Amino acid sequence: MSFGNLSTRAMEFGLTPAHVFATFQSRPPAALLNSIPKSGTNLLTRLLYLTYTYKRSFRKTIYEITENELPTLRKRGIFTPAHVPFSDSASSFLHQASSKHILIVRHPYDVAISTVNYILRPDSKHRLHNYFSNNLTNEHDRLNALFNGVSAKKLGLPSPLIKFEDHYSSFLGWTKSHQCLTVQYEHLVGSRGGGEDGKQKHEVQRVFSYLNLDLDPELVLSKIYSSKSRTFHQGAIFGYQGRKDSFDFDGHVSPEFKKAVSDLGYNMKVENGA
Repeated sequence: MSFGNLSTRAMEFGLTPAHVFATFQSRPPAALLNSIPKSGTNLLTRLLYLTYTYKRSFRKTIYEITENELPTLRKRGIFTPAHVPFSDSASSFLHQASSKHILIVRHPYDVAISTVNYILRPDSKHRLHNYFSNNLTNEHDRLNALFNGVSAKKLGLPSPLIKFEDHYSSFLGWTKSHQCLTVQYEHLVGSRGGGEDGKQKHEVQRVFSYLNLDLDPELVLSKIYSSKSRTFHQGAIFGYQGRKDSFDFDGHVSPEFKKAVSDLGYNMKVENGA
């Protein structure tokens, strides 16, 4: 691990002098930082630890909320990364913890492309790595498998790959919850990631206001988006547009899904390149 990565991890877990000093100040409420995988998990965590008022819990990313998580979700000044789909039980536990909850969303087609790239990384320990690398020979087939799902028998694994639409949709219930603040990846990246600086500043201010942080967004704007993330592949927004392959994104999702995603503010029309 390079010095730069060590420095980033020290910031993330609150081990810098500035973070230590902040522990003696008034600490903000605990926060669950939730996302559909490959939707900007590291972008959101980076925003919080750059404030020097938050540090990451020493628990790994959580995938469900049970009674065991409640003590961590009550610790002020601590954020916990998560990939937790919506459920009544998860919502109830969050209510009990009185924890702040932020969900970051990203255009589903970009999430799909990023997911395939992540699975194929040479150092990936993803359970689908062998199947996607050895059984599927091109990106078209891999996206097709991701969107349509693959049986456990075909994968040779204990559980199947569920349809991408179902996977993405399982998180959307949070967007209707009054307990949750929903932010968009495309707004948070700013111009460095292909977005707009004005929207980035507005999104950061929404997060700060929700967490009761009396901070100037200008302190972090230039530092949020980083290509040095441990799972970074290609963070620029709307990478699905203008592609030269013939994959039919629109044909792999239902009208109901398009409507639900459009309600988040996303344009579901795809324009393929020549």
